[in-house]
Amino acid sequence: MPEAVVIPELPAALLVLTSQAVISALEYDSVAFNGELGTLLVSLQRRGFHNLVLNRVVVPFPLNPEHAYPVRSNKDKNNIPDQEDAARMRHSLDQLPERALESILTNAFTSDMRARLLLDCRAVGPSHDHTARVVLGYLDGFDELRPAGIDIAILVSTEAAHFHKLHGRFPAFRLQFDRPDGYFLVAVVLAQPGARSTIVELHAHSVILAFNMLDTIGWDSIPEDLHETWRLMTHFADGLLFESGFTHDRFTFRFPPGPSTKLAIVDRSISSNEVPAASTSPAPLAEQYLLIVGNENRREYVKSILSCIIDAFPFTKIVTRDAGDHMAPQVRVLKNDQLDENEVQAFFAHAAAIIVPSYHNGLRRSIAQALAHGRTFIVRPSQLWEEAANLCDLPGAIVLFDDEVSLVEAIGRALHGLPPRCPKAGRSLALGTEPQKSRDCTRNILDFVSDLAFACDGSHWLTREMGLRQTALIKDQR
Repeated sequence: MPEAVVIPELPAALLVLTSQAVISALEYDSVAFNGELGTLLVSLQRRGFHNLVLNRVVVPFPLNPEHAYPVRSNKDKNNIPDQEDAARMRHSLDQLPERALESILTNAFTSDMRARLLLDCRAVGPSHDHTARVVLGYLDGFDELRPAGIDIAILVSTEAAHFHKLHGRFPAFRLQFDRPDGYFLVAVVLAQPGARSTIVELHAHSVILAFNMLDTIGWDSIPEDLHETWRLMTHFADGLLFESGFTHDRFTFRFPPGPSTKLAIVDRSISSNEVPAASTSPAPLAEQYLLIVGNENRREYVKSILSCIIDAFPFTKIVTRDAGDHMAPQVRVLKNDQLDENEVQAFFAHAAAIIVPSYHNGLRRSIAQALAHGRTFIVRPSQLWEEAANLCDLPGAIVLFDDEVSLVEAIGRALHGLPPRCPKAGRSLALGTEPQKSRDCTRNILDFVSDLAFACDGSHWLTREMGLRQTALIKDQR
């Protein structure tokens, strides 16, 4: 809370009047001085005196908490003179942002003084997609660490909780479904928000807000309403986390954060011992096949890549999530909600090559799955792949393509078991350096939010509260 704040007239059990205020009250309105406390404060307000709340002054208070701020009964309210002033006082107090913040802070700790932390995982859907794998990896890290002094709640959709069996997977944490319940010191959205309402909703439940931006954001297909959401987020967030330096650089250039917003990069785990081993599982297809990672929309370019591969390799099986309008017999379309994690891993483990058509999507978890099984990972040139290669210790190879000729050559060499030309090694980690594991990534998040909590004085929440109010007023006027 701010050290001092000027507020409307607030009757309180501990109230210090300056000598000037006492003289003024006795001289101009002795009835008010000897009468009801609220009436006295209204009288002093008319003479230029105001309440000053000192939040850092601590005194013993042996009475029950409800006696700290006396509340009039309806009968008393009807007998007070200057009803208009009294009504204004009550309305002003109700609108005071510090009172809302005080209410959240009061309930942001458990009875044994553990800080309440909310992990918002509502971006996870009922499928084994990239976002689900990344967010569940973070939760695995929280479950492994189980930090002392923190009470953790996971906010997730009801469908996703059942699909991923979260009750059994994370029994140490409380699960909340669809909407946040209660108050928290910190709320962390583990995958970027998709709507402005998420920011507004979490602000009403938590003192500190942090958002984690994944590599999966499609820079060339962000709808305008999402632009607005992320502009609002960068201005009002206490902290922003990024899955890579690649995403940090591009996001902050396009959406400059506010001056008080803290930033940090939280690398994802690309460790060989954290990728599920499926190489011993039977191959999902009897014949050799290629796996295309992505889906058909204007950022993924699956359709054009698929056409090129079908023309170049008409007798090779192709597995993809979305084939567009291609009905070629060698194309098999996978649906994430129809596969369990072991089946997904099997497709990665036995593919001749994995191709990512996207120019910008990260899918770093996919690269870990491919490289861990010694597969060739064929991608377009990007700083992200350089960064990923320098963080992992995996046996596969990253091969770059920038046109159809280089794509066909890379696939052809993979199909015939030939070594790739000019690969980016999957073992580019600096000698003697251990790759980050889930618990390391989670520890980075915990260190980041701990720094935010220690530096928090409530001023950023108050600024966000007033900013959101003004934003709502502007929208109403339009």
